[in-house]
Amino acid sequence: METKDKKNRGKKLRFLWRGVLLVIVLVFLALAGMLAMTQKVPAGFSSYVPPVETDQVSPYLTHYLGPNIHNNIQLDEPFEIVVPQEGINEIIAEEDLLGWKWPVQFGKVIISRPHAVFAPNAIRLMGKVDILGFDTVITLCANPTLDKDGKLLLNLQYVRAGSLDISFLVKKTIKKIIEGKLDDVDEPYWLRDILAACQDNKPFDPIFPTVYDKYIKLIKSEIGKNKLILIFEPSSRQQIADTSASVKGLSNAE
Repeated sequence: METKDKKNRGKKLRFLWRGVLLVIVLVFLALAGMLAMTQKVPAGFSSYVPPVETDQVSPYLTHYLGPNIHNNIQLDEPFEIVVPQEGINEIIAEEDLLGWKWPVQFGKVIISRPHAVFAPNAIRLMGKVDILGFDTVITLCANPTLDKDGKLLLNLQYVRAGSLDISFLVKKTIKKIIEGKLDDVDEPYWLRDILAACQDNKPFDPIFPTVYDKYIKLIKSEIGKNKLILIFEPSSRQQIADTSASVKGLSNAE
C-alpha cells in the first residue's frame, strides 16, 4: 500500500515538474518572440536619409513657413499652409531650433534619427531608441482629425517598438513627463490638452502660439502622401482663456 502511495506521489511530482517546465518554455518563447518583434525595422525607416547638417537654419522654415505665417496673420483671414514631409524633417533635424542636438539622452535612453512620415490619413513619427545598449525603432502613428465642433482629436493609433505594441507603457511615460512639467510653464493649458489627448483622446481647441506674439487656430486639415495641408485663421489669447475657463467650470460642476 505504501509503495503504491509512493508511486502516486512520484507521478504527481513528475506531472508538476513537467507543468513548471512547460510554463518556463512558453515564457521563454514569448520573450524571444517579443524580442524578435522589437528588432523588426518598420517600412520607411531604413530608407530615411537624415538632412545634411549645416550651419544654416532650415530653408523651408526661413523662406516659406515663417514668412507665410507672418504675412497671413496680418491679413486677419484664413490661410493655407502646405507642410511637405521633407520640410518638417529639416526642422526636426535642426538642433539649433529645438535647443538640443541629436542624439538626445534622457537618463539611460538615447533617441536618434527622428523623422516624420506622412501618408493618407496617417502621421508616423519614427526614431531609433537605445535603452541600456539595446536598440530598437519606435514608431508612433496618429490620425489627427477635427470634430464637428472644430476641436482636434489626435486619434493615437499605436506606439510600437519594432512591431511590438507598447502604447500603454508609452502613455504612462508621457503622463509622468508632462505632469512633471506643469509647474514649470506659465500657461500649462496646452500641456494638459496634450496629456488628455494622448491618454484619453480628448478633443481640444487647436489654438497655437506663434513667435510673433499672436495665435492661430487650425480650422481644416488634410493628410496626404508626403505632405500636410493645413488651414488656419487668426485667433487670440482670449479664446484660450475662455476655453480654459469653460473646461474648469465643467470640471467643478462634475
